[in-house]
Amino acid sequence: QSTWGLPNSGMSHSTVFSVSQKLSQQFSEASGDSPASDLLHIQIKDEKFELISFSKNHASSEAAFNEIRGAIQPNQPSFFAVRLRDHSKWTLVSFVPDTAVVKDKMLYAASRSTLKKELGLSLFIGDIICSLPEELTWEHQQREAETAAAHVPLTEVEKLELQDRQLERDSAQDAKTKSVLAFPFTAAALGAIAEFKSETVNFVQLSLNVQKEVIDLLEKKNVTGSTVRDTFAANPRYNLFRYEHTNPENNQKQTKIVFFLTCPETAPVKEKMLSATVKPSVSQFLELQGISVEKQFDSDSAVEEQALLSALYTSVVDEKLSSVSRPSKTGKATRKMIGSTRKELDDD
Repeated sequence: QSTWGLPNSGMSHSTVFSVSQKLSQQFSEASGDSPASDLLHIQIKDEKFELISFSKNHASSEAAFNEIRGAIQPNQPSFFAVRLRDHSKWTLVSFVPDTAVVKDKMLYAASRSTLKKELGLSLFIGDIICSLPEELTWEHQQREAETAAAHVPLTEVEKLELQDRQLERDSAQDAKTKSVLAFPFTAAALGAIAEFKSETVNFVQLSLNVQKEVIDLLEKKNVTGSTVRDTFAANPRYNLFRYEHTNPENNQKQTKIVFFLTCPETAPVKEKMLSATVKPSVSQFLELQGISVEKQFDSDSAVEEQALLSALYTSVVDEKLSSVSRPSKTGKATRKMIGSTRKELDDD
């Protein structure tokens, strides 16, 4: 279960890539009454979903689907939208080979549902997720389509319910991906975490080095609740902080460990998505090291002490939160917020 965290939080774990104009136009034409193509090859390039190629209408759905195997590239993930002639709907094929680099695996796994929503979720009837060329068979597609295709015309309410179930399934798959994908820690990062655990320092800042595919140390030092804001940087950062403070609810001295991701809106989309995706594995690693984190959250701006207190104690209200309403089920709100998790705190 999640609660709502810090103010000024425009960054989200569902950070999305945009669809290129070329892809949007071609998909729209292929989804019309007189479509000219039924197979689109899509890849993520420069933080966008780009159209790599498209094929004219095939004699059968089988011929269109079988062409995918000839289009895949070694070590390169791809999306393929194939329009089934007998249903006039699309199936999204996600091909992510085991030999692809880790960061590409995460990007494609985390953005699959986004691509469908950007193109039009109601136009898709199913998904096929493959990691081996041998899995790209017409028989496999038939099994998937048979399960997903509706044999009886759906009412508008039933269509909405089906879309909701698809979104829930995609979100669950994305969450599963985020929980298992991890990068190794450098020796410097491991040493700093050990120093934090032994209370030699009370603040450790880490980052995801996308090029080297490792979690690296940026700095380790002692800070206070009023100076932690000075650690905010232009790129995503993982922050581990042992926060010594006065409990506003009983006026007693307390120490609580918080772990938060700072990620400015101006950071590159790929860095934001990867950092958010890897965060759960970093948190799990800290737990395995015997570091008990009391509170986790994300912020797209410098973290002020009042915001820390507000995150830790329900009785403390940050003034910046007063004008913020909780998002509705559709995700719309007067202001964007970041999800956070709260453990039951023992103040004794």
